[in-house]
Amino acid sequence: MKQRGCKRCLAAFLSLVLIFALSGCGLFGMSASEYVKTALELQCLGKVKDYAEYLDITEEQAQKLYEDGIKAEVDYFTAIVEIEELSDAAKDQFVELFKEIYRHCEFEVGSETLLKKSTKTYQVEVTVKPVNLFTLAAEDLRTLYTNTTDTNDDAYVEGVLKILLKHLPNINNEEAQVVEAQVQTNVGGLFYLDNENAEKIISALIDYSSLVSVE
Repeated sequence: MKQRGCKRCLAAFLSLVLIFALSGCGLFGMSASEYVKTALELQCLGKVKDYAEYLDITEEQAQKLYEDGIKAEVDYFTAIVEIEELSDAAKDQFVELFKEIYRHCEFEVGSETLLKKSTKTYQVEVTVKPVNLFTLAAEDLRTLYTNTTDTNDDAYVEGVLKILLKHLPNINNEEAQVVEAQVQTNVGGLFYLDNENAEKIISALIDYSSLVSVE
């Protein structure tokens, strides 16, 4: 198993950034820290109401952002375990599983510090306790991978899913780590996280280190 030479494509947050760039009519009064908390609650917990109100979009649009984010995470994980394609049924199973995994994310958003007044750029401190499911499942996944000749075979895909479901009841969180991210303000006055800073936060939520090897 390996990381395929590139960072995760965070479709959810890329979509969020695009919406910020195009929107000029969001609800104001939210602080940078509150924005990060609201965005994380959308990404991790599927809470769409506050986020939809902030951007002045529909809850259905916010729900799609949430779903896209989960699907992006599934794509990232399946790339690590070298599954190139999932059937629709298997994709749906993994999506539901990752929704459950994300519900176990623990985070606390601290207050913001103004870094640059002219551009209204803030630094926000986020304390994260990474989810440990893949640490628990790593040995079983490596064994399955070693004994598999075709990682796109249905038996391998089902095996990966069964291993994760086996360890899911024991899911927990690791020691807290602090992430400092910069929150920017667009021309319409709305906060947004660029790709680099979104990646800092999201990559800390779930610990994949036991699965990823660097070539």
